[in-house]
Amino acid sequence: MSPDIRIDSLLGRTVLDDAGEKVGKIGQVYLDNENGAPTWVTVKTRGKQAFVPIGLLGHTDEAATVPFSADVLKDSPEVEVAKDLNRGREEVLYRYYGVTREQADQKASEAGHRYVRPGADDGDALR
Repeated sequence: MSPDIRIDSLLGRTVLDDAGEKVGKIGQVYLDNENGAPTWVTVKTRGKQAFVPIGLLGHTDEAATVPFSADVLKDSPEVEVAKDLNRGREEVLYRYYGVTREQADQKASEAGHRYVRPGADDGDALR
C-alpha cells in the first residue's frame, strides 16, 4: 500500500487484529480540532465503536491492522461517538492503549504513513 493514505479510503475498511482475525470495520475518522490532522478512527465491532489512535493502525492492500486483540477493542473505554474528542477523553484513551499522542504519531511516521485529504496534492498532507 502507498504511504500516502487518503482518509476517506479508511471508511468501511476491514480491521484485523494482531492474530490476523477480522475484528470490525473503520466507522469514522476524527480530526484534531486544532490542526485538522487525523488522530483517531472508530472501529465498529459487533457491540460498539471503539476509538483507536490512527497512529497505531497498520495497513495492507486489503485491510487496516491493529497491534492488539479483539478483546482490547471490546474492553476499551466507552466514549460517545457523536461527540468531539476533547483532550480529557483523548488522554483516557491514550492511557488505555499505553501510548502518548506523540508515540502514536511516531509509530505512523516510522511506518511511512502519511494521511491526506481527498483530492489533496503533495502539499496538502495532514501529517
